[in-house]
Amino acid sequence: MNRLILLLFFVIVSDTLFARLPDLIPYRKGDLWGYADSTKKIIVEPQWETAYPFCGATAAVRNGSRFALIDRSGKIVAPFRYRNMMTDAVNGKRIVYSTNGKKAGVIDETGKLVIPMDYDYLYWCGDKYLSAGRRKTEGVIDTSGKVIIPFKYQKDGFTYTWSDSVATYFSVRTKEGCGVINDSGRVIIPFEYNWVHVEYGTVIMYRSGQDRDFYTKQGKLIGTQTSGQTEVGLVYEARATPKDSFVTGGENRWGWISPDGRWLNTYFYRYTDEFHYGLARIQTDDRHFGFVDEKFEIVIETKYERALPFDHGGIALVFEKKNLKKGIDYWSVLGYIDTHGTEYWE
Repeated sequence: MNRLILLLFFVIVSDTLFARLPDLIPYRKGDLWGYADSTKKIIVEPQWETAYPFCGATAAVRNGSRFALIDRSGKIVAPFRYRNMMTDAVNGKRIVYSTNGKKAGVIDETGKLVIPMDYDYLYWCGDKYLSAGRRKTEGVIDTSGKVIIPFKYQKDGFTYTWSDSVATYFSVRTKEGCGVINDSGRVIIPFEYNWVHVEYGTVIMYRSGQDRDFYTKQGKLIGTQTSGQTEVGLVYEARATPKDSFVTGGENRWGWISPDGRWLNTYFYRYTDEFHYGLARIQTDDRHFGFVDEKFEIVIETKYERALPFDHGGIALVFEKKNLKKGIDYWSVLGYIDTHGTEYWE
């Protein structure tokens, strides 16, 4: 009986620890990239200058200045013809840029062009829409290419996107100012602000200086603050985390606090981040990055000169700084690590 309980415990713990990791992880061998499993066994031989995480059934790879799309066997399904390719797919679809980089379209997992190369740029707005630029104007199209919001807004005018069960909303910058519209084109927040920021589920619309109005994401005004008033609540930048805490700080003193304002950690860092896959990125005073768990204990050593948050099923990209001639620095990719700290390169 005790053996059975122990076996079940091991299975549950093993599933918790390892289920997060993708079955194919970008793996660097010298200067070439392929894919390995979570035991570092090479599955797809290193053969490309860069390989990106799988997103669904496909992944982007790069040789020189051209991108291609591969399947899980390493077979190329879209040839090296694209000047750029978004490494994340949305429902199997990826934004790609033409050979000269001047036109954008969308391909599916078979490499078929499903939205033609008719746009100057494209950005995903959730999983249903894309903001699209054309001839110095911007509008919104759906994943079939149908125009949802006409091309009458200024270039790079769409900034934030969010959705609820009723509609999708877009914050938009125009010559008149910033405001919010929904996917039927109706104005939800008037175009009378200088800029917009979305935080804690609240839309913050700024006027001159620090004068600002606070709205719900559905466009209901819930508060106003002028520059003469003292802000109540968190100071500096703050971001919600999955464990009901908030990242906050300033002046190289960062940590986590509870919703009622209590500090949850006892050691403060140069920089902290929200939690992804149970780990949060930290930067120590020597400017190196590592990761802490939800008990705020360091579980991945602070030895990387730069690191991105965990993504794509529990892997993170890390970098080292290198020097070029004339004192110019650049970030060189080391490779990916997983949530256990395993490094996928040699």
